[in-house]
Amino acid sequence: MRWFFPGVNIIVGRDADEVAVKVRDYQRLRSVDGYLAHNRSRIDWTRYNRAERVGAIAERGDPGSAGILDQYPPDRTVGEILDSLGALSRPFSVAGTPDVVADRLGEWVDHAGVDGFNLIQHLTPGTARDVIELVIPELRRRGRYRNSYDDDGAGTTLRERLFGPGQARLKPTHPGARYRHLTHHLGA
Repeated sequence: MRWFFPGVNIIVGRDADEVAVKVRDYQRLRSVDGYLAHNRSRIDWTRYNRAERVGAIAERGDPGSAGILDQYPPDRTVGEILDSLGALSRPFSVAGTPDVVADRLGEWVDHAGVDGFNLIQHLTPGTARDVIELVIPELRRRGRYRNSYDDDGAGTTLRERLFGPGQARLKPTHPGARYRHLTHHLGA
């Protein structure tokens, strides 16, 4: 079975004015260099002219360009790519009041087959705090967010929910299992 947990950009405020202020702050603080540092692409898009097309870069075989046509159409410009990095127009982005955000999350779950979300942290701790204080209560009110891990009796860990009962821990053959007893060595 495959699961779908996309990264989600959420900006939420108590009213439209608060949302507008947070969106302006987000846009002001947005850093293309920051996104490039975390980007999976091996290309430094800032070294190219904004008008240059992806197809021309791929055709030349510039360093890091292998596979870029799998990610971007050949007629897309470098400027369009740079402008889209961290933009709120990306898939799985929403800015709004708690009811607007809850509506959108519900649509993604119901219509796009999303199984859950990885919250993209914009401000620490602001993004998580806003979602916890504003969005989760609205989702709970709608019955779309559990109150505890015992709500449905399907297990107590995310791993059990994903892989079934008795799968609460990594299998001994998993590379991460070798760190299982690390806490004993750290005195935790």
